[in-house]
Amino acid sequence: MTAVVSAVTPAGAPSSTPAPESSATLPSGGAYVTTLPTDAEVWIDGTYVGRSPVLTAALSIGSHTVTVTKSGWQLHEEAIAIDADHIALVSFQLQVGPHPARGDGSYVLDGLPPGANVSVDGVKVPQAPGGPHTLASGTHQLSVTGHEGLMNETFLIVPGMTTHLIVRPAPRHEKSSGVVALVDDYLPEEAYSVDETHFQIHYSGHNVSGSLGDANVNFDGTNVRYAGVPVQIDGRLYLPLALLGTLSGQTTKSK
Repeated sequence: MTAVVSAVTPAGAPSSTPAPESSATLPSGGAYVTTLPTDAEVWIDGTYVGRSPVLTAALSIGSHTVTVTKSGWQLHEEAIAIDADHIALVSFQLQVGPHPARGDGSYVLDGLPPGANVSVDGVKVPQAPGGPHTLASGTHQLSVTGHEGLMNETFLIVPGMTTHLIVRPAPRHEKSSGVVALVDDYLPEEAYSVDETHFQIHYSGHNVSGSLGDANVNFDGTNVRYAGVPVQIDGRLYLPLALLGTLSGQTTKSK
């Protein structure tokens, strides 16, 4: 027969078995990681957490290291700070690597004014529909001509993503406007000269010179940088609209 021995602790005597201690809840936070391009691999402190965009939680308070990788793009690593009961919004724009990712993306034209003519890399694009239009990954040139003059902008196509191009020229009085316009609509023909690489203007007491394709313009001995870039199209000179407005005193295009 097996004997069962039990021990009874007298009332008031301390128990020989310590009671479990209550564990305190440690403060924590989280991070929501987004990347351009999307679908990149994300690690936090060396632990893989998924593909961007990705939400992580239960991160200890303080500094953590986020590492982001994607084939064809440079590895990106950065320290982030995590606060208690707070989701940190973290966004990274990756740089093209030594062996860029190949493939097509697409673009959509938003806000295209009626009657405008659009070309991408010098090739005319039909207005309707506005997109998406398939295009090889990389940097491209958008040109839009219409009643507001001509706008030249560069844009990026990322493999597997759609880029929205907003056709909305800035106000004409701002030097930040990327719009250029035909010089003949603002100045008399004898006021300017242009060759294959340079232009010169002598008008209303002003002396202006610059190079085609260069946003830096010498205005009365002072360097001024415009968003619009001087260009020559079909033998006709187009200059930043802000510059032409200053020279001619016009705020609207000549009729």
